[in-house]
Amino acid sequence: MVIKKLDRKDIVEQEKSIVDFLKDTYGENFHLDIDIRGLAVQKYEELKEYCEDGSAILLGTLDGEELIGFLWAYKREVLGRPRIHLAQICVGKDYRQKGIGSQLLRKLEGILEGEAANVIELMATYDNEPLIRFYQENGFEMERVLMVKKS
Repeated sequence: MVIKKLDRKDIVEQEKSIVDFLKDTYGENFHLDIDIRGLAVQKYEELKEYCEDGSAILLGTLDGEELIGFLWAYKREVLGRPRIHLAQICVGKDYRQKGIGSQLLRKLEGILEGEAANVIELMATYDNEPLIRFYQENGFEMERVLMVKKS
């Protein structure tokens, strides 16, 4: 297995895998009554836009030619300070619990060494305890809580 930076060509070649990973992730983490595949395709198109404008940090884990996991992050400002927002980290179902997600995070951290944006942030679904534990085990701490009121 190898982790590498992905470019636009890689994203286009791996479209089916990326959309499938996104579909699985949204289906597992959100309780939505919408077309999950449509949402995954929409997010894939958004990922391509970030790639095209140069703001995406895209990493992929490959087993031979097969994409088995990927990470998508981008720079943004919060309260005037640069941060890296971790938009997605997805690992294929057959490859989970093997350290691939942690390896992707470490690779991202290595890329960011010496950068002004040295804080990585993300959103996680509060009731996905294994995911929360994964991020905590990888050094993340809770900083803010998103609250909603449904009408």
